[in-house]
Amino acid sequence: MTLDELREHVVVGTERTPSQDPAFGFRQLVDVAERALSPGVNDPTTAVQALDQLHDLLRTLSTRAISLEASVQRGFHSESERRRARRPSTQGQGQEEG
Repeated sequence: MTLDELREHVVVGTERTPSQDPAFGFRQLVDVAERALSPGVNDPTTAVQALDQLHDLLRTLSTRAISLEASVQRGFHSESERRRARRPSTQGQGQEEG
C-alpha cells in the first residue's frame, strides 16, 4: 500500500465522533445524565431520558450477532467462543439483587 492509498483511508479531525468511536457516544450520554443530576442543574427528567437511550442502545447491541471479522479482531478464535459472544446473557435475569 502506498502512502497516498493509506491517506485515502485515514481521516484526521479535531473532535471524536460517535460514528468513528461508538464508546464516545455512550460517554456523551453518561455525561448528560451525570450533569443533569448535579446540584446546579437538578434535572432528573433529562437524566432519565439519557438512561433510557443508553438502555435502548445496550439492548440493541446485546442482541446483535458479532461478525466473524469482528470476532477475530477481538480475539475469538474458535466457533464456540464466537457462539458464546453472540448469545445474550441470561445470567441474573429474574433474580433480585440483595
